[in-house]
Amino acid sequence: MGYWHSLYNDELRQQFLDNQCDFSGTKLQNATPVCMGLLSQFEDLTSDVNIYDIFGVCYGPEPNPQLYGSKSSKKDYYTAAQYTPFITRSGQANMLPPCTFGNPILDYLNRGDVRAAFNIPESV
Repeated sequence: MGYWHSLYNDELRQQFLDNQCDFSGTKLQNATPVCMGLLSQFEDLTSDVNIYDIFGVCYGPEPNPQLYGSKSSKKDYYTAAQYTPFITRSGQANMLPPCTFGNPILDYLNRGDVRAAFNIPESV
């Protein structure tokens, strides 16, 4: 997708292909060191791109940036790392991606009656 929207060039794309880069898995465990280096190059090229809407902007702080907050809290851009802290290599998890409206469903799924209906133990 990034290539077809001109976020990176033919040379970098060919390097991804030549090295058979595999970024599957939640912790990128299948990526080789060479591919991780190429991924870093890609991240540098796209650091100012809203990866959920490359033609748009998402304003506002967590937990509800999609609600746009006040104009004074607007940033001109967010980096790819800021948009996807859940896929960083630092091990962070359980975070919603910005510009998504997932809080209501999480609140619902965490209600006691819903957890009981799904037989989810309190320890989870």
